[in-house]
Parts: sequence; structure tokens; C-alpha cells
Amino acid sequence: MKTKKIIYSLLLSSCLSLFAVSIPETHEVVAKNSQENVEVLATYDSFSHELEKAKFSKSDMDRILQAVDFAAKKHASETRKIPEKTPYIIHPIAVANNLLTTGNVRDADVIIAALLHDTLEGTNTTSEEITQVFGKKVNNYVREMTEDSSLPKAERNRLQIANAPKASEGAALIKLSDTLYNLRDLSKTPPAGWSQERIDTYFIWAAKVAHTLPDVNPPMKQAIDNLVSTHFAYPNA
Repeated sequence: MKTKKIIYSLLLSSCLSLFAVSIPETHEVVAKNSQENVEVLATYDSFSHELEKAKFSKSDMDRILQAVDFAAKKHASETRKIPEKTPYIIHPIAVANNLLTTGNVRDADVIIAALLHDTLEGTNTTSEEITQVFGKKVNNYVREMTEDSSLPKAERNRLQIANAPKASEGAALIKLSDTLYNLRDLSKTPPAGWSQERIDTYFIWAAKVAHTLPDVNPPMKQAIDNLVSTHFAYPNA
């Protein structure tokens, strides 16, 4: 058993050595894979600033930056479903940043999983790949965040509410942060073609998900409640 752990540790170190391990290096990776999008780079700079303030250990900081590198490359061809077609990588970076700021989360595995949370669903990434590079715990969180894309959207939404009470603490934190980002984004720039009714329906659904999840982070849940309340008080603001 001890020999297996040593071999796994060596393999993990070898995999991680393939990625950027400094904030400037990772900035360059994000720039290259987002066509130097100004909004994406501003989001990364804000995130890296919060990382430095959080004072993670050197090993955890390296792993987090490697996750940014991994996600930026995996999502390079994707864009957000908004008129501006912002590179998709802005989303996982912002979700991770919400955890650091609004959520005050300092668990490196949760931050890493937030950065990777859409890779299984939206890219050619495999669970085995995530486990090999970032560990089993991170992979488990990402799997919890991954929907079955073969199901109709309405059924996926129903399952999110039904499964929310069973979420692990890490997955619940990421889901709250993901919901918070999506509501902020929807308030600012709705996807092309969304009617006011569809936007309202999403806000109601998101609030249900947030309140069905385990009570793991009151500040993020409160931030979601505030957005929902503001939206329905000023729906066209």
C-alpha cells in the first residue's frame, strides 16, 4: 500500500509539472486561450489577487494555478451564451472567485473543483484525467456538478432540485457559487433570445436550488436571496 502511494505521488507530481505554476505564467495561458479578452483577464487578475490575499500554502497555490491552466485550455473553444460571446473560461474563474470572496472558502480542493466544474460536461475531459492530475476528491466534486446532457433540460433542472439535499459540502459550496455567478450574469446580460418570463423562471428555480442545498455557507445563500429579491422588486432594472 505504501509503495502504491509513493508511485501515485510521483505520477501526480509528473502530471502537475506540465502546467503553469505562477500567477504571471497562468495569466499568459488564460490570455492565449481567451484571445486576450479584456473581461476574462480582468476576472483572472481579480481572482489571482484574492488568491494571494488568502495565503494558501505553496503546494495548494500551485495546484489551484494548475487548475486554471487546465480549465483555460479545455474551454478554449467555448463561449458564453450571451450576445458578446465572452470566452467560457470567465465563468469557472468567477465561480472560484466567488468562493474566495463572498464565501470566504479556503479549501483548495473546492476551489480547484470550481475551476473544473464544467470540464466533464462541456469538454473532452474524463474523470480519470481529473483524478490523475488533481485527485479523487476533486473529481468527486466535479462529478457531482455534472449533469446528464442526454436528458431534457426540464428533467435536468428537476433533478438538480431533487438531488440538492444529498450534495456533499464541497459540491454544495460550488453550486451556491455557480448559482450566484449565473444570477449576477443574468441580471447584467441575459442570453440571446431569453424572454422576461424565462429569466423570471430561472430566478425562481435558482432560489429553490439554493434553499434545497445543505446549509453550508450563509453569506453566499444570502447573496443569492438578495439578487432574487432585487430582481423581482425591479424586474426591468
